[in-house]
Amino acid sequence: MCGLTDPLSAFIFDPSIRVVCGSGCLSELPTILDDLNASRILLVSDPGVAAAGITDRVQSSLSDSGREAVLFTDVSENPTSDIIEKGTEAARSAGSLDAIVAVGGGSAMDSAKGINFLLTNGGRIQDYYGFGKAESSMLPSVGIPTTAGTGSEAQSYALISDAETHVKMVCGDRKARFHTVLLDPDLIGSAPQSVKAAAGYDAVAHAVESYVCTKANPVSQMYAREAFTLLERGLEPFVCDGKENTAGDTLLGAHLAGAAIEASMLGGAHACANPLTTAYGTVHGVAVSVMLPAVVDLNLNSHRDRYVGLYDGDLLTRLRDLRSRLGLPGSLRDLGVDAGAVGDLAKAAAEQWTGTFNPTPIDVDVCRSLYEASL
Repeated sequence: MCGLTDPLSAFIFDPSIRVVCGSGCLSELPTILDDLNASRILLVSDPGVAAAGITDRVQSSLSDSGREAVLFTDVSENPTSDIIEKGTEAARSAGSLDAIVAVGGGSAMDSAKGINFLLTNGGRIQDYYGFGKAESSMLPSVGIPTTAGTGSEAQSYALISDAETHVKMVCGDRKARFHTVLLDPDLIGSAPQSVKAAAGYDAVAHAVESYVCTKANPVSQMYAREAFTLLERGLEPFVCDGKENTAGDTLLGAHLAGAAIEASMLGGAHACANPLTTAYGTVHGVAVSVMLPAVVDLNLNSHRDRYVGLYDGDLLTRLRDLRSRLGLPGSLRDLGVDAGAVGDLAKAAAEQWTGTFNPTPIDVDVCRSLYEASL
C-alpha cells in the first residue's frame, strides 16, 4: 500500500542515467570514457576531496589510460555563480574538451552541471534558472559522489547561488544529467563525521519529502521507499560507529533518494532550510535536519495517509531520535537564530519553489509557525 491518494494519477518517468555500483567500481572509469570517445576531460572537484587524495586517484586513472585531464578544484560548499564562471573560464582556456568528470559531494556535482551549461550553451548561469533553457547539446559527464547525501548525481538540476543577490537558483535540463554515475562505497569513508551526518540526514529528508509531495507517483515512491529502508539500516552505524560495511547501503540510499526527487519533487523542509543557509551560512543538511520534524508534524496532521508505506511506526519520533544520535542540532537556537529573525525567514521560505509541492499548502504564516516550532 502506498501513500498516494490516487496511485494511477498521470506522471512521466524519464530514466536515462547509467549507474555502476559496487566496491572498487572507480576502476570502470576508463572503460566508460572509452564508450564516450572522450580523451580530454574536465575534472571538477573540491579542496577537501583533493586533500583526501581521491582527486589524485581519479586523475591517475585518467592519465594511466592515456587521457589528458584539466583540473578544477575551486568548488566551495553552496557554489555560487562566480564559481561557475571561474570553472568555465578554466575549461575554455584549456581548449577543446570531450567530457566532464565530477568527483565530490553535491557541490562538485552541481558545479560540474553549471559549468557544462556555460561551456556548451554560453551566457551566464542566471540564464538557466528554471528548467529546459539549454538549446544546444551538452558534454557527456560522469558523476562520482564521495559523500552520501544530496543525490545530485541522480538529478537534472544544479543548485547555484547568485553571487550578487544570494538567491538560490535551481537550474535544470535533461541534457545536464550525468551519462554515468559511479557509486563506489570505498570513496565515502574519509569525510568528517559531521559532514557524513549532515549529508546523510539530508538524504533521509529527500526520501521523506519526495514520498509525500504533491508530485509523488508510484515510481518516485518506489525510489523513496527503498532509499529510506537503506538509510534507516545503514546511515547511523556508518556515521556513528564507523562501520564501513554499511557505506554501500548509505551511498545507494542517498542516490535513490536523489532519483526520487528527479521523478517528483521536495517540500516544506527544504523551503525552510534554504533561507537559513542564505542568512546564516548554515550547512544545508544541518538546516534541513532542524526543520524536517516540524514539517512532518504539520503534514501528519492533515495528510497522514500519504506517509503510509514509508515507515512502520512513529516516523516523527524516529526522525528526531536519528537527528540526535547523529549529533545534529535540534533547534534554530542551536544555529544562532532567535525569535526576532522568524518573520524575515518566513517571508523568504514562502517564496521558495520547493514549498509549492508540500502536501499541506504553506504560506508566510505557516512558515512562521514552522520556524517557531523549531526554535
